[in-house]
Amino acid sequence: MSDEHRTVPSWEARQHFAKVVRRVVEREEAVYVADDEYSEPYVAIVPVALVRHYESLLDQMEEQLLEERLVRLETGRSETLSADEAKQELGLV
Repeated sequence: MSDEHRTVPSWEARQHFAKVVRRVVEREEAVYVADDEYSEPYVAIVPVALVRHYESLLDQMEEQLLEERLVRLETGRSETLSADEAKQELGLV
């Protein structure tokens, strides 16, 4: 996948949605959507393979964290974490 990306205004993405999606699929690159040509993008249309890869990485991180926590529990070096602390440790906040 390319590091290059294209930003389109929301009106263009809406008006030419099928064309934008086809570009994403054919070029395997994200298309960013912003209010206009000068605004920061607020959403991206990305290939599903990229989303699946991201989800896989999150699953691996979560599995690694759970394995580490299990080792701590088994060795008596466990500490209690709040849900917020666990999310932070997982990089979800």
